[in-house]
Amino acid sequence: MRCTFSVVSSKWRLGALVVCWGVLATLAGAAHSARDVPIYHVQAVAGDPVYLPCDIATVEDANGKLDTVILVLWYREDLGTPIYSVDARERDFNQAERWSDENVFSNRAYFMPEKQPAELGVDHIREEDAGVYRCRVDFKMAQTRNSKVNLTVIVPPHKIVIVDETGNERTSVVGPYTEGANLILRCHLYGGKPKPWVLWYRNDDLLSNSSTTAPTTSGGYQGNEL
Repeated sequence: MRCTFSVVSSKWRLGALVVCWGVLATLAGAAHSARDVPIYHVQAVAGDPVYLPCDIATVEDANGKLDTVILVLWYREDLGTPIYSVDARERDFNQAERWSDENVFSNRAYFMPEKQPAELGVDHIREEDAGVYRCRVDFKMAQTRNSKVNLTVIVPPHKIVIVDETGNERTSVVGPYTEGANLILRCHLYGGKPKPWVLWYRNDDLLSNSSTTAPTTSGGYQGNEL
């Protein structure tokens, strides 16, 4: 038997009115723009590579001339400055200068414009990389385009232990038991984010699709009993 886990959002008055109207119009426009920004939801397991989408597709103008991308900037929501850039303001896009913030992704990041949509790849994703990212694309003629990515990083438990009714750890064999005796097995997990849930299998057959996990005094989780 085995247990497994899944890891498993007046003049002056008139002036004031005009100013207030201008402020309201600006705020309404900003709120409308925020609602219009598409957001992608991406999940990755810690240690694996992850790919953050960014639409850099260009369109033709009224004369049939295809627009060009001149700058791609990636931001993380909690930081005010770019963390990755693809700069083609003084060169062709396929020869664009690429830069990655040493304090964020460093050399783990790379841009793949050939993908549909384009993607920012990041190797060896870490728990602290989780968050909301924004991709800003500047074109030679068209308006700037923004999109967001909500990245969730799943951290598996670093240790899984099966114990019997006496609390002894079992690694491969349990028993022997006499016929009619009660068999109790518990699965203890250590670490994991979000909170893991436990499923029991006999060979490859699922024994129960219900799962409960509760914190233990040792800082881990105890899954449902078998």
